[in-house]
Amino acid sequence: INGSCWNTSKALLPRIRAAIAAVAEHKLLEERIVDVKKACRRRGWFSTWSNAIRTSKGFSSGTAILAHAYLDVGFIDEDVPQLVIEGRAVSCNLRTRVIGPWVLYSLYLKDGEGLSIRNAEIIDKVIAHAAQHRRPWLAAGDMNMTPSEISLPSTVIWGLASAS
Repeated sequence: INGSCWNTSKALLPRIRAAIAAVAEHKLLEERIVDVKKACRRRGWFSTWSNAIRTSKGFSSGTAILAHAYLDVGFIDEDVPQLVIEGRAVSCNLRTRVIGPWVLYSLYLKDGEGLSIRNAEIIDKVIAHAAQHRRPWLAAGDMNMTPSEISLPSTVIWGLASAS
């Protein structure tokens, strides 16, 4: 979900009926995230967040992952450390009955740059993290480019590289 701010994304959640949501561009800093996490939990969502980035124009970016508690989905704190790239990426370890343990990444790549050095470094960090834990994984979010611009092998994009 990219609602360009948390209030819009929050309003979209009930409409899409998502079990798991990767949120991009929430524009929240740590002190507000604490309260938003509590509010999400009261509504049945477990969540993990990366802070937005403070810019000269205000706040930009920020990523989150929300998983609804009513499903057979659970956040787990096992041996896979969380990946957090401020404003641009966050990971969480999930467990589902069918898949078992797996890792979800929420990404928000820089708009208007295509596969720039900055965006490629974020992707590289996600791939390196996935290679370390070797669990099934999925990267979701707002890549701000077309699939042909990403130009990575489909096995990397869909997380199959961690299983090979």
